[in-house]
Amino acid sequence: MKQKLKIAIAVLIGFIPQISLCQEAADVYYGGSIGLTFGDVDYVEISPMVGMHFTPQLSAGVSAMYRWRSDSRYEPELKTEDYGATVFVRLHVSSSAYLQAEYEYLDYEVYIYPGLTTERRQHSSLLAGGGVSQPIGQNTYAYATALYNVDYDEVNSPYADPWVYRVGISVGF
Repeated sequence: MKQKLKIAIAVLIGFIPQISLCQEAADVYYGGSIGLTFGDVDYVEISPMVGMHFTPQLSAGVSAMYRWRSDSRYEPELKTEDYGATVFVRLHVSSSAYLQAEYEYLDYEVYIYPGLTTERRQHSSLLAGGGVSQPIGQNTYAYATALYNVDYDEVNSPYADPWVYRVGISVGF
């Protein structure tokens, strides 16, 4: 059932760019997030995003992610790099609230004990949920999104629990 749902959403997402070719003028928006933490564990994450409105209520887009960690609590110091991509569809149900579905692919490193080595893994997730956006300037919005990983696997997921939270800023043109 989950595999069929993933295929159905992937097919739907695949047709959206074809629909947009019929539009004379589409609103493109971009944004993303940056995360920084420094201390015993240094952490840098960059996640740019670009999307397009196909109607006033429907938009879709893509996002890329790069994350670097350095953990000095161990000897030798552990360093990892993760990267991934997301394809999303967003349906605005009001001027400030939206529903969102997305497919996410991550290629990430995990710590392996004992020996303090790392192992590279790949993981795909189907996430669904919603969020809110508030204008903070002309064509600039702050957003917060809560997504549930519908195919969450406690053993193999890169996330500690099935809920994923995101906060960021997007700018439209």
